[in-house]
Amino acid sequence: MTRGNENEHGTALVEVALPVPLPQTFTYLMPEAWEDPVRAGDLVAAPFGRRKAVAGMVVSVSRTPGEVVERDGHRLRPLSRCFGPAYAITDDRRRLLDWMCGYYALPAGELVPLFHPPSPGTRARATARRPAAFPLSDRRVVDLTADQSRAVASAVDHLDRGAYGVLLLHGVTGSGKTEVYLRAIAETLDRGRSAVYLLPEIALTPQTEARIRERFGDAVATLHSGLSAGQRCRVHEAAAAGEVRVVVGPRSALFVPLRALGLVVMDEEHDSSYKQEEKPRYHARHAALVRAREAGAFVILGSATPDLESVRNARDGRYQLVELHDRPVGEVPAVEIVDMREERSGDGFSDKLLQSLERTLAGGRQAILYYNRRGFARVLQCSACGGAVPCPHCDIGLTVHLRPRRLLCHYCGHSRPAPEICPECGAA
Repeated sequence: MTRGNENEHGTALVEVALPVPLPQTFTYLMPEAWEDPVRAGDLVAAPFGRRKAVAGMVVSVSRTPGEVVERDGHRLRPLSRCFGPAYAITDDRRRLLDWMCGYYALPAGELVPLFHPPSPGTRARATARRPAAFPLSDRRVVDLTADQSRAVASAVDHLDRGAYGVLLLHGVTGSGKTEVYLRAIAETLDRGRSAVYLLPEIALTPQTEARIRERFGDAVATLHSGLSAGQRCRVHEAAAAGEVRVVVGPRSALFVPLRALGLVVMDEEHDSSYKQEEKPRYHARHAALVRAREAGAFVILGSATPDLESVRNARDGRYQLVELHDRPVGEVPAVEIVDMREERSGDGFSDKLLQSLERTLAGGRQAILYYNRRGFARVLQCSACGGAVPCPHCDIGLTVHLRPRRLLCHYCGHSRPAPEICPECGAA
């Protein structure tokens, strides 16, 4: 409905994508008192239902002659606030959002929260920075091996050309992947561009930040869910202003509005933590590749055990592969596999393990045992024939539990008493 008195400017109607599970956008009025008009990509606060302010993204702005107060039988309400250019979703980030909408079949509004911190515009409290509580091994820049030099040279080539490319860096722990990351970041900053360093877990972020900050100073910031809303807002604002040029963190760090993105590093690229399990569901590795492509940036995927998808892409020539064969610091630990069918101790420990533990303790040293399973033993295995008691429904070995002493299937829940003799060969 349009009122009779039309003015020369008309009414500005703003279509906003809100974080609700609905495909459509919602129409609002731009307040006449606002001096600066809102534009597509701006982050705004809008009333929705009983909520006074919900953050959403401006999809489009149009003007109609006269004063519009209703549309489709609903009275239009004005926007509450525009958060300014630091929170606008534009350029490569907007193209990433559009790609995610199509690839993951999600409305834009549900993806918008990924691109801004909670409570955007919240001021961060001033806090004194604590010195790093981690040993720093990067005070002296080390010489690169031939393989490391080849990886850094690939990054330099793409940075000089402003071209998108992907490098799969395959190397065991201690082979020098981190040094390659740091050298590539240094080359990126020297060319006036910025970098994102992604990690699979928040627990790794402080230590990695300490190493990177030792090299690059206050141009580095971290972003993760352990920070307050104000601290996360400060990172977004500083990145948009060009004050921060390297952002370190888990999945959420990928969406920071860095200027002139030139490098994306994804450490432990195989880790399942890069997949967001709650809605909106997405894979950060896929999103990182698309953002880098849209920004003309270089991507380094690093891992000691690369994802099979990444290995296949490298073999097919989509990614460049560099394998770090040398280990500049320390020796590769010896690994010995013990066939437990030959062991008769019954306590789950092999004789070789017990002897090694005794020698270690007798020498005044310490030992760590990793026991990565539920129950007392993964299967109840016969020492005579090697057979394991299977689940009758799932056809997998039943797990041994001691309290109470039973065999349990962790898939379907089937349970039975532990047998005294082997059901296969009858051995005790």
